[in-house]
Amino acid sequence: MSDFIANRSDSSREMRESLMASEGHVADIRATVPLSRYKQHAYMLFRNAGQTSTEGYISRTYVAWKLFLTFLVKLMNEHPRYKVSDTSKKTSGLYEDTPPSDDEDFLLDEFDCPQENTQKPPAPTDTTGLTLPGSVDVSKLKILEQECNSQLGDGRAEGGSGLLDSPVTPPADVVPRPTRSALMGVKPLDREILQHLLGGRDTCLRLIPPPQRLLLHLRFSTPQGIKQIAFHRHDFYISFLRFFNPPGGWGPEQQQLKNTREAIETNRCFFIHLGIAINVHPFALQTYFRHIAASIAAKSDDDFQKEIVQSVLNYAGFVDANALVYIWPKEMQRCRICLISGDLKHPIFSCFFPSNVSNVDSLNDIIIHSDGSHFTLLKPAVAENSASFSVLSTLLQVARTAGCIIQEIPVDMNHTALGFPDSVAEVFHTATSS
Repeated sequence: MSDFIANRSDSSREMRESLMASEGHVADIRATVPLSRYKQHAYMLFRNAGQTSTEGYISRTYVAWKLFLTFLVKLMNEHPRYKVSDTSKKTSGLYEDTPPSDDEDFLLDEFDCPQENTQKPPAPTDTTGLTLPGSVDVSKLKILEQECNSQLGDGRAEGGSGLLDSPVTPPADVVPRPTRSALMGVKPLDREILQHLLGGRDTCLRLIPPPQRLLLHLRFSTPQGIKQIAFHRHDFYISFLRFFNPPGGWGPEQQQLKNTREAIETNRCFFIHLGIAINVHPFALQTYFRHIAASIAAKSDDDFQKEIVQSVLNYAGFVDANALVYIWPKEMQRCRICLISGDLKHPIFSCFFPSNVSNVDSLNDIIIHSDGSHFTLLKPAVAENSASFSVLSTLLQVARTAGCIIQEIPVDMNHTALGFPDSVAEVFHTATSS
């Protein structure tokens, strides 16, 4: 892969065959696997292909689109929901309620942890215009789109075209909702997940799966010449599923919770990477943010504030990092969080830190990159084994010299004064208490 990256324009047959050998696996289609899982995977393949089309990697673009089309054709030809004969129409319902067998767990990592590129692709073209290999009935693409649209309902983006334009609506809950006292912004199944899937009786993160790691170079043009700072970009993907670790193992109740709407929510990269940085379970961190966001939305008269915190509450929505201005738990009181966004040639630096700290350089620095649709955690390449991100002060100094935009945003930690809990641990214990 390193040779491939070094030569972006190489579109030789040998290069494509090499990429297909390493990336060309297409999952088997099984009748017992919920169709929504396959649709979500198809959507992720499409987004990845759209992203590679904009990067100039000719061979990688070829492979990405081939993977997407191959999987789509295989899905429509092999899954019983897409059998258009009368016999299959009569029997298709037999598969819908069939629970997946134990050996279907291989789908979790593959389908819920997509490739590194998650930027929203360009709007798709008319699917009827696709040229597909073999004798494939192209009208089946319309069946795929119509079924997806019927699931998405009014939740689709205005003007969207279904599967290729919107996240897939997850399956309905399969665990009865318990009756407990209300905690604003926290659902009953959120409580059950906190209690049974986190791996302990506190919010500590005990299971950290391996990330995808890429090298990222930030280059700055300064009066003294070109300055370059290298980072390892750690991508832990967008799903909580890899972080669940039931203390008693995966029993029937835990398996049911794992398949609920709350557990399989996607686009959770903000909470995942921030939670890893502060050693708080991402699901518990999300629960705290949503409780505070719901409390603010109910009490605030500030429309701008309510719009920002609403991004925290939206199901599978992209979180606005400016929510840190209003939501800052006690677990982050010794942290300075630097968000790098915008064009990497002219990045924007937004630094959030507690307003009651006199020396921000004494804080533990966390550097997060956002490409507009996905968050990843950055670790300095020169200090990979260091727990400190002391390179941030140097980075900001160089960025100022290069004329980059730097926003320093002090945060008031006044949750207690507003009547809100001040820590993730407090919300966790309240939510899990009987």
